[in-house]
Amino acid sequence: MRLAGQGMTELTRFTRHGGSWVPACARCPRCGTTFFPARVLCPEDLLPCQLEPLPQGGRLYASTRIELPPLGFAAPLLVGYVDYPDLAVRVFAQLDEDCADARGSTVYWRIAKVRDDPATMGLIFSRRGPEPGEPPRGGDHDAV
Repeated sequence: MRLAGQGMTELTRFTRHGGSWVPACARCPRCGTTFFPARVLCPEDLLPCQLEPLPQGGRLYASTRIELPPLGFAAPLLVGYVDYPDLAVRVFAQLDEDCADARGSTVYWRIAKVRDDPATMGLIFSRRGPEPGEPPRGGDHDAV
């Protein structure tokens, strides 16, 4: 059973782009505000937002190591915030070990398994970006 208006407030994390799943952000066509995860409607204008792929490179704002992570996550778990200044968006996600002391560095997303139980796909950021000519590092999984 769905609640009235429920579809207007749902968040979208991934979208298909170039044949792969990629992280989705949304932009309001009137005010230009960008949201991640993507929203269906802009909360200011109540207009439908347009889905866009999240750009590959962001800047690592902060990170922390969790030695005793929640059930289903491997220890240690490195997490952090990645800024996209051009979009005014900050993303919270898992980080690869190469990001441990990388504050201020450019980091790149990929879609990979972030949790074992239950198996869950999500964003992981790394300092290693895609190779030149490589397609977006999205997943081709059906259950993203």
